[in-house]
Amino acid sequence: MSVMGRWAGAFRWTLMLSLTLFLLGCRPAAEIDVSAIADNNRAVGLMGQYRNEEARQIFAELVERYPEQQTLATNLAIALLNRQTEGDEEAALQVARGVLQRAPDHLPARYVAGLAELYLGRVEQALPELLVVSDADPSDSHAAYFAAQSLAQTGREAEALQRYQQAIEADPYLRSAYYAAALLQRKAGEAEAAKTLLADYQRLAANPRAHLAEFRYTRMGRKAEARVLGAAQAESQAPRLPEGELFAAAERVAEVNDAPSNPVLNTADLDQDGRQDLLLFGVGKSRVWRGVADGFQAWDEHPLAALDQVRAAGFADLDNDGQLDAVLCTEHGLQWWRLGATQESLQTAAGLDEAAGCDDLNLLDADHDGDLDLLLRGGSSANHGSTLLNNNLNGSFRALDEFADVVPSTGHRQWLTADVDADRDLDLLVLGEQAPPLLLRNDRLWAWQAVELPVQWPGNWQAATLADLDATGLPSLYAVDDQSRLWQATPGNGQLSELGKLELSTANAHLLAQDFDGDGRAELLVWSGAGIEVLSVEGEALRPRWRYAGSVKALQPVLQAPAAGPALLALVEQEQGLALLRFAPGSGRFPFIALQPSGRSHEADGMRSNVSGIGTQVRLRYGGQWSIVDSLDRHSSVGQSLQPLSIGLGGARLADFIEFGWSDGVMQTELALAAGELHVVAEQQRQLASCPVLFAWNGQRYEFISDLLGVGGIGFLLSPGQYAESRPWEFFQLPPGSAQAREGQYLLKIAEPMEEVAYLDQVRLHVYDLPPGWQMTLDERMHTGGGPAPTGAPIFFTDAGLIPTAGMRDRFGQDIGPMLAHNDALPLDPGALDPRFLGRLAEPMSIELELGQAFGDGDDLWLLGDGWVEYPYSQTLFAAWQAGASYQSFSLDAQRQGSDWHPVYEQFGYPAGMPRGFALPLTEGLGADQAQVRRLRLRGNLEVYLDRLRLVRASAPPAELRQQAISVKQAQVRRVGYPRRSSLPFKRPHFDYQQRSPFWDTRYPEGHYTAFGDATELVLDLDDGFAIIGPGDEIQLAFDAPESPPAGWQRVLVLEVRGYAKDMDLYTRGGERVEPLPITAGLNSAAGRDLARAHNTRFQQGR
Repeated sequence: MSVMGRWAGAFRWTLMLSLTLFLLGCRPAAEIDVSAIADNNRAVGLMGQYRNEEARQIFAELVERYPEQQTLATNLAIALLNRQTEGDEEAALQVARGVLQRAPDHLPARYVAGLAELYLGRVEQALPELLVVSDADPSDSHAAYFAAQSLAQTGREAEALQRYQQAIEADPYLRSAYYAAALLQRKAGEAEAAKTLLADYQRLAANPRAHLAEFRYTRMGRKAEARVLGAAQAESQAPRLPEGELFAAAERVAEVNDAPSNPVLNTADLDQDGRQDLLLFGVGKSRVWRGVADGFQAWDEHPLAALDQVRAAGFADLDNDGQLDAVLCTEHGLQWWRLGATQESLQTAAGLDEAAGCDDLNLLDADHDGDLDLLLRGGSSANHGSTLLNNNLNGSFRALDEFADVVPSTGHRQWLTADVDADRDLDLLVLGEQAPPLLLRNDRLWAWQAVELPVQWPGNWQAATLADLDATGLPSLYAVDDQSRLWQATPGNGQLSELGKLELSTANAHLLAQDFDGDGRAELLVWSGAGIEVLSVEGEALRPRWRYAGSVKALQPVLQAPAAGPALLALVEQEQGLALLRFAPGSGRFPFIALQPSGRSHEADGMRSNVSGIGTQVRLRYGGQWSIVDSLDRHSSVGQSLQPLSIGLGGARLADFIEFGWSDGVMQTELALAAGELHVVAEQQRQLASCPVLFAWNGQRYEFISDLLGVGGIGFLLSPGQYAESRPWEFFQLPPGSAQAREGQYLLKIAEPMEEVAYLDQVRLHVYDLPPGWQMTLDERMHTGGGPAPTGAPIFFTDAGLIPTAGMRDRFGQDIGPMLAHNDALPLDPGALDPRFLGRLAEPMSIELELGQAFGDGDDLWLLGDGWVEYPYSQTLFAAWQAGASYQSFSLDAQRQGSDWHPVYEQFGYPAGMPRGFALPLTEGLGADQAQVRRLRLRGNLEVYLDRLRLVRASAPPAELRQQAISVKQAQVRRVGYPRRSSLPFKRPHFDYQQRSPFWDTRYPEGHYTAFGDATELVLDLDDGFAIIGPGDEIQLAFDAPESPPAGWQRVLVLEVRGYAKDMDLYTRGGERVEPLPITAGLNSAAGRDLARAHNTRFQQGR
């Protein structure tokens, strides 16, 4: 029986329900009681949380009670369509058809019917339904989009283009329509029209308002979303800003009669007590004030207070040890101060002692390797050049010649940092004295592309900053000149416009962007020797918000109370001398939320982003409002402070959700964070890449097995210019009993629950039936150069072929034999981890095996292991390369009678991913005198969890062996969402297929994937005709099961997978895109490529 045939039971009840709906169609509608309305509304809320099965149960109960209610039945159809278990699409279609039999004009039901048909690949049946909806409601952009998609698939491309244009006009933020229309324009020869559409498509890439059309709840349009019952509630108007000023009247904090010249104020939590402290630097004596409950008090005993001649200071955790550091530009050179328990200065750190000093500095992760680098401007040289010091994360720094080669050597006045092109890496913008701004686009791996912005830059500019005031996803450049004019430019296109003129004199002015009124949108603050002015940018005009007249010498916003938002601390010259003034938050503000991002998690043993969270982008959503900020320096004054981000919520009690874009390119979403509090948000060390994962039907459910094609990774960086070689095949032996036949077929699923793409060329199932007393494994492992390359061939041995050991010991001499005797998911603890780099041990692992009996001279010897590995990422390898910290896979040594250890195979490999076996042939390496070997030793520093180690003597296959290679009977590509991932003891990964979410913090690599539906011919032959799946996708495979073996025999299933995988790590080569497709050497792939072009028509990008 086919897989489709088995779906009948899944929707039999739905057919009966549809018939009931039809037969009761003439019955007068029963009045819905209050409890039913509440139940329906609760189910609608569950749909919004993607708890589709819980919602379906409620909707089904309500439909049984009120079968004449069309909204309830349509809600049920929508829940079925999104639950995505076998047969759900057909079941949803039947329910929708039942509604249409009674109410042919019910557009939501007709739309759901059209979507179900389209998802099932029946385009001819879907098209009339979608056209009816699109014609009846031209304002429905999603209906127009899916109608256009159906028209294009049936060859009616001119009509399709019109519908795509209709979708764009109805919703200018529907990105999918721009791309699809561009492809049709290009095909029609309209190159310029296609270019314009693609430019619009790219322009919307970073805009949080932009969205996609796809088969996921909330992305199919409003008619495919469950609806509430009862009277519609009027939308509440946005609350009005509270009455009052942004800041209270100035209060004196301290007299500062001995203030340094060229003063600079900075803030950081020096003693990690949760309160911001304040520092004053400049040419002269430094000052420090400790933050206390009611303000600040002098902290003269702090070691930084004893310094003088500090031109600029930056604060962060420079070495990721959990303690605050300070980097100081002084007349004596660059200084690094550790401000933890030791309070020590590290002026002699390699690379810092050679720096020429600086007048200003930025702390940033310029190369996205998880640590903070130093961008220095000016110094002892008179040309005001700049230097980028790379942090090697081993206590040393190096000046990057690659950076010096692309920047002008003179005239640097200010550096700004941001991701100006929304490609997840940090670009640099240098502002010169007279020249136009120079943009350095980050090409990663210490490469930048210099682009001069084509703007008429005001030659008399004073200060600049970057901010995304309108939450478009792309920052704008704001600058003030000495004529009190404020300017705005977009780094992407260089367009410059004058926003208006300030009341304030702006000679020697400074500029910063910060939300001060709590509405979630930053204001601009300009300060100079004439005072302070806060302004809102409204369109292309300025609105003054607050002003202070006074001779301001230095200024720093400081967050003292999370709910109130930032205060201003200012050094002001008054008649009686210099004074430190505090402008407390005023009453004219909404409450704020405070966020302190950090790359360190208490639950994680490693990290991928810097501890201080510098470079994190935050996208906050409350109600219909977006706010976009980041943790980079947005104050034009020299130096760099460190404090939590402060964002207003416009009167809302909590943020609906907040998206964190970490400096390693990883996304993370936090839900329902309350206003008025400080939220410390640590980066979750989630497994974003590993390779596709395998599920098997075990007789009751689909159960997670392991991952596949770790050996076939594309573009994995080992060190600059060196990438791992891809091996485009793997033979994987399923654990005993993990797959059970279901109605004569073995059912397997290869899914992508991570941020990567899988290219599957051929999949076959090998079935081995072994007589009693026989076992087998496979010649498989991740090969890293040592020893013979694996072949994937079966290795047979008898129970008597197991070679006993007299003991196994670790490097401390402890007996570990019992831990490695059984494959029981209780592995050997590999030891302490290197906290700097994922997947690396602090000290190498060593395991000695003492033989219980001598090897025979002619024995075919194998070392067999079971376990799993914690993979590093390309970024991790790049960071470790800088620090000179190598990753060493397992090596094998041998000790003969009366001799020392000698190497057999250096770095022969490791288990290639999640739980699996691996094998190493020994006979060739041990040589003719293998009978003299008394001990073997494994050593390496990868984070490998070894579960079992065995020595075996291989044999020829048994004469009674039954063996078959079975081609796939049916393959279906489906969108199923993300099985819930958990980490079991010893970091053993597990995925629960029964608990799936339609969304996760992942992105699709941009490109074309296999269309949903039948993909059998793509995975039948080895021809580079790939079935391509991405995040949230799966390919379900059915294989005919052979007749069961005789009683007492053992059946072994081996899955042969040919293909590749690629993740989206910032340093994976080509990780952002699906194309170009891999090419397998030695294949005649012309037919396969034609096949792939016909099937791989589903374009995806982004979230």
